[in-house]
Formats: sequence, structure tokens, C-alpha cells
Amino acid sequence: MKRLLSIWIMVLFAVQPIFGQATAQKFKKTYKNQNESNVAWFATYVDDPDTNGTNLRETPGGKVGKVIHPSLEESRVFTVSLLESWEGWFRIGQEIEILDEDTLVLGKSLWIHGSLLKASTTNYDGEVLSFYQKPDRKSKVVFTVNTEVSVSFVAIEQGWAKVKYVSPTQKVYVGWIPIEQLCGNFVTNCS
Repeated sequence: MKRLLSIWIMVLFAVQPIFGQATAQKFKKTYKNQNESNVAWFATYVDDPDTNGTNLRETPGGKVGKVIHPSLEESRVFTVSLLESWEGWFRIGQEIEILDEDTLVLGKSLWIHGSLLKASTTNYDGEVLSFYQKPDRKSKVVFTVNTEVSVSFVAIEQGWAKVKYVSPTQKVYVGWIPIEQLCGNFVTNCS
């Protein structure tokens, strides 16, 4: 049994670079810039549990362009500006604000996976917020929340974010929400 487990682990580590290469190749073939003006559509925080730092990539699944190592354990959270998304990856602006540290200037836009991008809803007084099937208030409501919840990002369009919410019972919900109903500030709410 241990031998079989060891073989599976070796296979997983062997194919991991292939998946990254496939993502990078698909990106090169299909990517079209959705935000040529590079105006930030939303600023939110990165919450990466990896103590080795957060990889920012030159392209989705591509070469690591920068690893962010916030210096203090409690300051592993930092804020980025979201410029656009592509298949779960987000192009971020050139400046990163690290909690209790100076702003880091990257010199170029890089990409980060949406699973590391976090925000919370702004229904602080128990307001019911709707999450939609499409980025349109007239589309089908796929779920609602009546308490402030934390979400991660799946996609973004100007004025809208597609987010993932995991309920206390571990049920996963995905839907679009108007961006003004999200707060990307880790330190305080956005009221």
C-alpha cells in the first residue's frame, strides 16, 4: 500500500508542470485583453496560507514573475488591484499594498489565481444579497445570503464579480454579484 501511495505521489509531482504548461499554452492561444486601459475594476486582499510566499505569474500557469514574502506572520495579507480575469486567473495592477509595510511596485502586471483573492459581502445589517447566474440583475438568482460572508474570486467584469462562497456546511455556491456589494478591505469593513 505504501508503495502504491508513493507511486501516486511521484506521478502527481511529475504531471503538475504539464498542467501549468497546458494552461500557459491555452492562455497564449485564447487570451484577449478585456481592460486595455488598465483601470482597476476592484481592489481586494490576497490571503495565501503558504508560508513560502505567494507566486505572482507572468501568465496564468506560467513562469513565476515575483514571489511576495510579507515579513510578519500576521501581515501575510496584502491588497492588489484587479484589472481583468481569464479562466480563474486575475491580472493585477503594478502596485501591491502589504499590511503594515510600504507599497511594493512590481514594474509590470502579473497574474494570481482567484482562489487566493478574498472579499466579504457588505450586508452588515442583515440585508439579503442576491447572487446571479449572469452579470445582470435580471438573470436568475442562484443563491442569497443574509449575513456577511467571505468569498473568493472566480471571474470579474467591469461592475461585477463572479465569486465562490463555501457555507458553514461546506456547500459551495458560485454566482455573480455587483462589485459595490463586496468589500476588499482586510482591516475594516467598507461601510
